[in-house]
Amino acid sequence: MAETLLDLKRVSVSYPGSRKVKALNSLSLTLYRGEVLGLIGSNGAGKTTAIKAALGFLPVTKGIVSYRGSPLNESMVHRYIRYLPEKFVPHPHLTGREFLHFMSKMDQAGSKQVDQVLTQVGLGTAADRRLRGYSKGMMQRIGLAQAILGNPECIILDEPTTGLDPIGRNDVKRLMLALKNKGTSLLLCTHVLAEVQAVCDRLAVLVQGQLQYLGSVAEFLKKHNTSDLESAFIWENQGIANGSNPNC
Repeated sequence: MAETLLDLKRVSVSYPGSRKVKALNSLSLTLYRGEVLGLIGSNGAGKTTAIKAALGFLPVTKGIVSYRGSPLNESMVHRYIRYLPEKFVPHPHLTGREFLHFMSKMDQAGSKQVDQVLTQVGLGTAADRRLRGYSKGMMQRIGLAQAILGNPECIILDEPTTGLDPIGRNDVKRLMLALKNKGTSLLLCTHVLAEVQAVCDRLAVLVQGQLQYLGSVAEFLKKHNTSDLESAFIWENQGIANGSNPNC
């Protein structure tokens, strides 16, 4: 059995002032070494909350988050995990190259990889431009660059193709597949379900802060008798299953 890296056990999160309304309700989720796990759900389902809890950015009300079998701490996050948030805002006065060199020092990653990573994400020719002059798509690419810098064993991506054109989205898909083939573990949170279907081994579906489904993408499609993940997600989210699905 594959090694467990990131593990959430019965994690609940309630925001201040709303103790009776749980953003996450007893979520149990495991990311194994070398797998790509897709985390999907409607807006407000708790996806970003789950990611922030997994990174230690939010205190959990109940449950435990662990990494490699030990309770997660800040040192583990810096050493093993990289994160691309949905809204990525680096310092605008730095160049792309300067930003990555800065991040390599902050995260103790390899500064020798900066040029290689810039080329990987398609920013080799824009490396010495100020970030304030980057387009939205270019800004997303530099965010991806900082996430893969230093060959981390675990990367968490929150809407990594936001702002990218079709060519850019395809580049990111190819990058995720390359990371997967190298044995990097990815937790992918996205509304672009075609990406999930193309790169993910397993799928976690959140509905109102609770885990509705956890298993292989293939089994999820089979459950709803379809080859289209978007259709399957809609039926699952609406509770149309077990005979109610018109395709079943």
